[in-house]
Amino acid sequence: MVSFQSKFAHDIEKMREWRGTLGYAVDSYDGYLVQFDRYCGAFFPDAGILTWDIALSYLQTKREHCDAYVDVIALRNLGRYQVLLGKDACVFPVDYFSYKKRQLPYIMSAEECRRFFQAADRYPHNPANPLIEYTAAVIFRLQYSTGMRPQEARLLRRQDLDFAHCTIYIADSKRHKDRCIAVEPGVMEMCRNYDRIARGMYPGTEIFFPNRNGNRHGAQAISTLFHKCREMAGNLLLPASPAAWPGISCSVFYYRRKGFPLPDWGLKPLRLPCLQSFWIQQSHREAGRNPHATTG
Repeated sequence: MVSFQSKFAHDIEKMREWRGTLGYAVDSYDGYLVQFDRYCGAFFPDAGILTWDIALSYLQTKREHCDAYVDVIALRNLGRYQVLLGKDACVFPVDYFSYKKRQLPYIMSAEECRRFFQAADRYPHNPANPLIEYTAAVIFRLQYSTGMRPQEARLLRRQDLDFAHCTIYIADSKRHKDRCIAVEPGVMEMCRNYDRIARGMYPGTEIFFPNRNGNRHGAQAISTLFHKCREMAGNLLLPASPAAWPGISCSVFYYRRKGFPLPDWGLKPLRLPCLQSFWIQQSHREAGRNPHATTG
């Protein structure tokens, strides 16, 4: 839950509501507006109308550390809203900062995909986040096998997966559209096994891929997870920029669009070694036996 504290707080909150009534996502620019709000609270505590002096001073500070083109969009929306209220606010032109040129997606080869999935299967155990090794093995396979967008997989809830009918419901996706996708039974079985492990560790959450606090992973966390698997796989030719890597879904989209059959790149066996090992040890614990003891 975001909170705004400067004298811009009221207009920012109302602007978010206004954008929601127009069909836009309410929280698209929250992170950028929070930073702007904190800056104004510190350096322009008495200001409540967006002026050129305030806007350019803030953007100059931002540009010392990173690109500020999204900040311009956020401030442009705030300025437009204040103008609608009859306030003498500044409004940036649409082309004030040019957009970054989008990089072409990198299509992973069969060998790169195979190495990637093998690396995901041996993701190291992290005592502070014991579920992450299972998440690495499952989330990217789910993207690959369904063509799901990275954020769609990341935001899945338990109730979105129908194991009986092998379907996944994707809510509020691109352009706020919902859809239901059919999933191969073997992939759903993989997800069912993962769900049982995750519920054992985080019984109170409804998030399908929970982080160590039981909440949703951030986009950057999944991007970092992908790049760690990429490095472990030795796929160092993949672009380092998160905006350029296709995840797995871009590869599957490319092959479907070209009419090629989907290769079996590391998807089988779907009973992943890490999941098998977990259930073997779990069954032994339940039976009161040492999982590493030999049977006579």
